[in-house]
Order: sequence, then C-alpha cells, then structure tokens
Amino acid sequence: MDFEGSPVRREAEEEVATKEAHEGIVAEKNEEVKSDELVKYEAEARRFRQLPRDEEEKLVREFQKGSKLAEHKLIRSYLWQVLNIVKGEYKSEQAHWADLIQEGNLGLISALKKFDPNRGVRLGTYAEAKIKSAIQQSIRHRKGIGTTRAERVFLSTPKHWSDREIADHINIRTKAKKKNAISPTDVAEMRLRVNETSQTSFVDEGSIGHPSDAEEKLMHLKSRQIFNTIVSKLRRELSEREKTVLDDHLLKDEPVALTIIAKRWGVTPTVAKNVKKTLLEKLRVVIADSGLSPSDLD
Repeated sequence: MDFEGSPVRREAEEEVATKEAHEGIVAEKNEEVKSDELVKYEAEARRFRQLPRDEEEKLVREFQKGSKLAEHKLIRSYLWQVLNIVKGEYKSEQAHWADLIQEGNLGLISALKKFDPNRGVRLGTYAEAKIKSAIQQSIRHRKGIGTTRAERVFLSTPKHWSDREIADHINIRTKAKKKNAISPTDVAEMRLRVNETSQTSFVDEGSIGHPSDAEEKLMHLKSRQIFNTIVSKLRRELSEREKTVLDDHLLKDEPVALTIIAKRWGVTPTVAKNVKKTLLEKLRVVIADSGLSPSDLD
C-alpha cells in the first residue's frame, strides 16, 4: 500500500514538525533565561568589590574557625574577578559563559579552603590560577580533552619542550608499547586542541608565565624573606646539573657564564642552556604553587 500523501503520513509529519518547533522554542527560551541570569549575576557581582587587606585577613581567620558568614563575604568580594576572567579570556566560549562562571566560582571556593593569609598575598592573587584551572578543565572535559592518561601527562608537561621530547616523556610515563606509542605528530595535534581551549600555557597551575619571567622574579625575591623557602622547595626538584646552574649561574653575585659551566661538564653550551630552561620551568611552577603572582614579587 502506498502511504505517500495519506492522512496517516501527513499527521506523522505534522507531529514531527510540531515537536521540532517546540524544541526550538524551548532551546531559545533557555538561552534567554541564561542570558537574563548572566545579566543579573554581573550586576550583583559588580556591587561587591575587593575588601581592604586587613579586613580580608580578618575574615579569612574567621572562616578558618568555621564562620559561614565570613566565607560568604570573601567569596562575594571576588565574584567580579571570576566574571572578568571568563569574559576577558574566553570570548570564544560566550555561549557557555554561565557554565564557566559557575566552574570559576568553584575554583574560587577551592582556593579559599587552601588559602594561607600568612603567605603575604591577597586571596585574589592566590585564587587566580585555581579559577583558571577550573575553567580550563571544564572546557577540556566538554571537548573531550585530557580524558586519556597520555593527554593528562601532556597537560602537565613544560610547554617549551619539543614535540619529540614531550612524546618520549609521555611514552615513558605511560609505559606505552611500541604499537601504542605517542608520536611527535600526536603531540602537535594535542597542542592544537589545547590551544583552542585557552590562550594560556598548558601547564595548568602556572601563573608566572614564561620561564624567562621566572628568572627575573627570582632576582626580585633575593631580598625577600620568602626567598629561602622558594629556593629550598626548588632544590628538591632539581638534578645535580640544575643545582649547579642555580648556584653558580643564577644565585652568585658574580654569575658564572653558561659557556664555562658547559666546558666544565664537557658538553656544548646548548646543553647547558637546555638545563637552565628546565630549571626555570621548575622554578615557575614552584613560585606558582607558593601562591605568588608577578604583582606580589615586584
């Protein structure tokens, strides 16, 4: 029997069309609701600004004693920071801003729970890396990035390494068999995918920037009380050659040139430069983990 043009066929088509139209209206209304909620959230967030340092420190100590009111005031005082990060750094994710703000707020709450006011930095400075990390993880999860062990190792790898160095590192860490080994081409593709999620480095927790910036910050720290703490933590992460570069090239009042250090080792100057690069990347991570940002080190 030919159903073409039959009442049954027409009724079925009308039902599908009605359903699709309804779904379209619902989706449109949901977007309008999200947009309205975002406008309201922004107005609310901008009502509250950063607290004076002494008031912030007082509230942090009250929060650490269990005060929910103090927690509320502290979180409220940095909602604008989450908003600025999302709208300023994730313009291409505008359709997901509401979700990213929610994730950023969770990062802010996580930072508050771990924050130590005795470090001498503001909560916002400490929280920035946590907020960005939470946002980036949300984007990567939605786009399916970082779901494999190889990708997770990649995300924690220093960005200045070559694709070949990263591929070898991933294969060693994951104990990959030859047929499943990651190639430099695979790494290049990972870079592209990660770059789509963020304009920042793929080392998540970093807030100091390029390794060369870390060297400059180390020099600023030399006259600060926190210097010994940073260097002590750093030493635990260094190889013997990296310790030599740190002591003789970076910390001495009259630094030894890398070419001379390389000659002592019996290697080319390029090898010594690469040792320094790795050292500075480790320094950058240690500084970031200490809750410091460039503004705190100036």
